[in-house]
Amino acid sequence: MSRKSRGDKSPWKTPSVYAFVGDYGPFRAKRFEPIEQVLVILYDKISRCASGPQHHTMYDFAGQAQKRLLKSDDSTLGDQDTDTIRNGILVIDVRYMFDTDQELAAPLKKETEDSNLTLTKGFGKSILRLFQRLHFRNIVLAAEGELCALALKLHKVLHEKDSGMISELHLSCPILTARFINTHLSAPTQENGKKTKTVNVTPLKLLVETMNSRVDILRGFFPSGTTEIAGEEQTDNYLLGFTPVSENSGNGEHPECKHGYDADYRSTLGQSLFATQITVEMNRYTKQYERNCEDITKSLTDMIDESHTETDVKTINWSSCETHIGALILRGNRCILVRSLQHEWIGMRIPSLPRQPEESPADTIGRILLEFTEADADDVTFLPQVLPVSVFAPNGRPILVHLYAAYATEPPPRDSPLEPDVEDDESTYDWYTYTNAMQKVDAASTTALQIMALNLVQCVKVGIVPTKWGGVFGQEMKMLDVCITTPIAQPLLDE
Repeated sequence: MSRKSRGDKSPWKTPSVYAFVGDYGPFRAKRFEPIEQVLVILYDKISRCASGPQHHTMYDFAGQAQKRLLKSDDSTLGDQDTDTIRNGILVIDVRYMFDTDQELAAPLKKETEDSNLTLTKGFGKSILRLFQRLHFRNIVLAAEGELCALALKLHKVLHEKDSGMISELHLSCPILTARFINTHLSAPTQENGKKTKTVNVTPLKLLVETMNSRVDILRGFFPSGTTEIAGEEQTDNYLLGFTPVSENSGNGEHPECKHGYDADYRSTLGQSLFATQITVEMNRYTKQYERNCEDITKSLTDMIDESHTETDVKTINWSSCETHIGALILRGNRCILVRSLQHEWIGMRIPSLPRQPEESPADTIGRILLEFTEADADDVTFLPQVLPVSVFAPNGRPILVHLYAAYATEPPPRDSPLEPDVEDDESTYDWYTYTNAMQKVDAASTTALQIMALNLVQCVKVGIVPTKWGGVFGQEMKMLDVCITTPIAQPLLDE
């Protein structure tokens, strides 16, 4: 085994890959088949925010992609461009290969200024391997600014290995140094001292602010192509394969603002924008690389607090820290999780509140119900025999939550126990089965739910917790030495 394989691979980060399609379903990479006739964009738009919750990292790009992919009557596209853009847009996001913007700037500068004919180790070569493992075919490669140097290097290397991978290049406002041009865009010298003229057959589309000598060199190196002059505000449209047009040209632009993403928008054919995150992993059995696709369309509108840093839980004084009472509100085989409609936190949580002086856990649960669900304390029965579970630092907060159980007094809507969980993003809470709840909460809360589920198993056996309205929360749990074989295996719709 080589030394490299034994080394620490934690800093070996790869680009994030996202796919956007305007269709009736999300993008899927078919097994053993190439990803072909799509627009692939090298992306480095720095949008790390200073503070506060923000949208998904691809939210702004989704607004641009939505406006383009769902317009079937755009007269600025030729037939070939229309086919390419509608087959999908893949974004190779290099931003999060590095922890800071300064770390990202260094390899970009090296890729532009390095006189080496090959791609740089750790950055360019990582992207090269990604292109090969994604199994591209007949794609349009687009880049802007300093990434144009990387695109030109990738094209050169990949064209030598597989001439059918990249069919066209789109470069917007390329930043190329004199050293880069002399190394990569000059004619090679033969033994007799004469230079041979290199003619690249790949079409090149250029968008520049002004004509200059570097543009002339690119046009000479790629004679098959076009060049357009436009302002910086038009580069995004150009990267998406479109002729720049005025925002108020009256040609049926998307009703949202320039970068706005509308999750409810549908085209005249009923198609909507779908976003997919693609990862490439080696199958441990076949030793072959596989492309895994995860639909993240719903995540585009989620608010993410990238500036939040979790507290080191080992430094917290648990005997004097802030203490909360948590409420696991049960109804059959489901429990309540809550969300913040004001985006005070991200995702779903087990509801909890600080305990007031001289207040019993049952009274605190009553306040939790009123604040998070607008229900009354009479709508649940407190279960004092079910032992509370401690939740340490949920969601990275320096608090200790004592989680108590309570049971709803009213049954769910008819047929609800057998129906899948239904989410309402405009409501402060939803009901979840054990399996789905475990996927919604953080690691500390999942541990607490596991322990509480085991408590409920014991309570079911002695009649403290009823088995009705679909069973009991946690009945789906399977562990090595624990198997739930109580009557909850056959859900009771009626008591």
